[in-house]
Amino acid sequence: MRRALDAHGLDRLLGKGCDLGDARGCAYLGLNYADGVGVAQDRRRANEMWEKACAGGNGLGCFGLALSHANGLGIGQDWAKANELYEKGCRLDEGQACTNLGGSHADGNGVPKDAARAAILFEKGCELGNGRGCTALGAPHASGSGVVEDPKRANELYDKGCELDDPQGCRQLGISYGGGFGGGRDFRRATYLFERACDRGDAVGCRQLAWMYREGDGVPEDRIVANELYEKACNFGDAIGCNNLADASDNGSEVAKDAQRARTLWQRACDLGDGGACGHLGAKYAQGVEVSQDWARANALYQKGCDLRHGLSCARMALNYLTGTGVAQDPRRALDLYRRERGLYEPECENGTAMSCSALAGVYEQGRGVAVDPCQGGGAAKEGVPAGPSGGLSRRKVMCACRAA
Repeated sequence: MRRALDAHGLDRLLGKGCDLGDARGCAYLGLNYADGVGVAQDRRRANEMWEKACAGGNGLGCFGLALSHANGLGIGQDWAKANELYEKGCRLDEGQACTNLGGSHADGNGVPKDAARAAILFEKGCELGNGRGCTALGAPHASGSGVVEDPKRANELYDKGCELDDPQGCRQLGISYGGGFGGGRDFRRATYLFERACDRGDAVGCRQLAWMYREGDGVPEDRIVANELYEKACNFGDAIGCNNLADASDNGSEVAKDAQRARTLWQRACDLGDGGACGHLGAKYAQGVEVSQDWARANALYQKGCDLRHGLSCARMALNYLTGTGVAQDPRRALDLYRRERGLYEPECENGTAMSCSALAGVYEQGRGVAVDPCQGGGAAKEGVPAGPSGGLSRRKVMCACRAA
């Protein structure tokens, strides 16, 4: 009776095929070395296999080697070389290569930003069966970046991406159904799509699904399930999921109240780039709430939060420089931080973010880095809602309107 090949036996056959000139065998052997399947994990050896595969005309080999160059895996990071290999892989009809080259043009990695070129490459990736390409092409159709804005077309592409096993496609289509973008709202359909995305490892999909359970949209309200999903999102690396679970742990909201766990989760969210979480944790250390007061730790967290574009963290750090709390007194540094705070709120208010307008009002009412102007402050708070196509009022317009009244 014939025995099934184990991973080691398969690798021997792939290696023999590669030695005999089978480029596809080289490409697959490269994948095994990259993932440590049947052989010791070795990215350098994987790159050697992919280079051989690419030279033999295999697009997957070109893609694998390009990915290594793009991320500096077993080889020096080199975006120019990565894009050259993505382009070759795309010409060889490897959809992943087309999609990643499109990403380079969209983000300006090693090439000038070019939304139109990116859209063409995403479309080719999608046509070649790469779900990420379909999803990536949906985004510019939703926003009108490089193509004609068409939310319905965006949803068709998200749907295709989802069916081609791209979890972000499922998630983005869920957001469309939840928000009524390109069609009517359907919370049940949105919930199904978020669940599908989450089950495939999409952190934001888990967080979106948690919100549906938290609010009872499309499913019965269940804060316990919501917290479980926030935890899953956090474990997948979603900063907001970590932050939301930290809030629940701090408040004892359908989960055991646990201040230590909350601090750990805020720290993780902060490390993942959530400036608000850095600021929140900083405030705990500043106030000595359920932890020993530690101004050095608080200020380090405030500074990180400010660097991550959290306005309140900038303001708290500024106040400490102004008063010399935990740091050497430095009024110039304080003024610079207050200006940074204002600079974060102003464009957000201009674009219609009500909370930022209210925060900006506080800046003027309290004179944080500007002359005290209660008229300006009251106007910003009052007008902190979308007004016209720009979604907000300029500072000058707010001030004039307030004084005219």
